[in-house]
Amino acid sequence: MRLRKLPCIQVKRGKLFPCEGLENRTDVFKALLQLIPLGKVISYGELAKVFGTGPRAVGYWLKKNDSPIIVPCHRVVRSDGSLGGYTFGGKLNPEFKRRLLELEGVKFQDSKIAKECFFNLCSLLEI
Repeated sequence: MRLRKLPCIQVKRGKLFPCEGLENRTDVFKALLQLIPLGKVISYGELAKVFGTGPRAVGYWLKKNDSPIIVPCHRVVRSDGSLGGYTFGGKLNPEFKRRLLELEGVKFQDSKIAKECFFNLCSLLEI
């Protein structure tokens, strides 16, 4: 299933725009994270490509997420399958991130996320 227009996001010429009801790019970012299904992850790099920024900017925004779990920032990982950072409760806690992902059905191989668990958001949005 491919989406050109979501209820909350419009894709025009490879760029994302908030639709009515979304106040700013932060709302678009939150909406994008909620497209990642249970049992799947996305890399910082792919999310950066979709959002039109760099991977470090994605990491910076995720660190400021004020609604962890509801806005599933734990589903964003490094492209090599390693977890990357995760702050929960004011402290760095990558083991909690791993447990959350395992509970959601993400598979690990040799301490890295299995390739089949990566979600292709660019394809879904036709970017």
